[in-house]
Amino acid sequence: MTEKHKIKLSIIGVGHLGNFHTRIFSGFEDVALVGVYDTNGDRCKEIADKYNTKAFRSVTEAINSADAVSVVVPTGFHFDTAMKCISAGKDLFLEKPITKTVDEAEKLIKEADKKNIILQIGHVERFNSVILTLEPYITNPRFIEVDRLGPYSLRNLDIGVVRDLMIHDIDILLHLVKSEVKQIHAVGFCVFSKTEDIANARIVFENGCVANVNASRVSVKKLRKIRIFQHDSYISIDYMDQKAKFYSIKPGARDPKSLLDLIERKRIKIKKNQPLDEELRSFVDCVKNRTNPKVTGEHGKKALEIGAEILCQINQYL
Repeated sequence: MTEKHKIKLSIIGVGHLGNFHTRIFSGFEDVALVGVYDTNGDRCKEIADKYNTKAFRSVTEAINSADAVSVVVPTGFHFDTAMKCISAGKDLFLEKPITKTVDEAEKLIKEADKKNIILQIGHVERFNSVILTLEPYITNPRFIEVDRLGPYSLRNLDIGVVRDLMIHDIDILLHLVKSEVKQIHAVGFCVFSKTEDIANARIVFENGCVANVNASRVSVKKLRKIRIFQHDSYISIDYMDQKAKFYSIKPGARDPKSLLDLIERKRIKIKKNQPLDEELRSFVDCVKNRTNPKVTGEHGKKALEIGAEILCQINQYL
């Protein structure tokens, strides 16, 4: 593909995750990575040199040089940076959470809609092959238990564990349950930082489904699992290993002498993928074809709304 027909893309923010964005976008044949920008000039030059692209001197230069922009800056800068991209008429990939506040998210979405801008939010688990494969089997969840735990990191300390980690699972829950939230009970506590490092939320949906969600960034081991209970089946999903267990009641099972007589395990083949690669590939396709992203600004806002209510309740414990 000639440079003329490639999508010109720039990246704003090349920290830990921004580095991954740069590597992935630079490998797409239909993308011309025109450059990167970061407030840390040395880091910006390092990443630009590594991927043979330009180190922009300002946000404005990065925006004006591209057709589409990937924004991977700290959450507190999401709104201002994204609004500059949208005002300039650039399609936008914005890492999660969409913004710091719901009000900011609403303004961002309204402006993007007005200018017919592609706005995709970085809820990467939607592109995880284990979710994509098991989704057809998740038909009527009644109880869901989620654990997203990890060791303490010096990254993303501008926000707490709800908007850093739990927000992924809030988005997945809303996507799978497909019901409005009726009630939330949440607790959380600071351990090492000034924001919540550990949180638990019990979310009750209008359709009767109940979810118990745990998030921690002060755990010894990294864990990313979701367990889904339905009226006739149980599904256990491991996001990291991209493995799943599916148990269901045997058709016609009667007078069981043991649990094994009643339950059968279905083997579901999962072709592992790289979720971030799939997510960014999807964004490029949306820009090329002018189609709606799988994770829209509205999806990002809804997840943020639930997260905001959880944080409101947690604040009484901090």
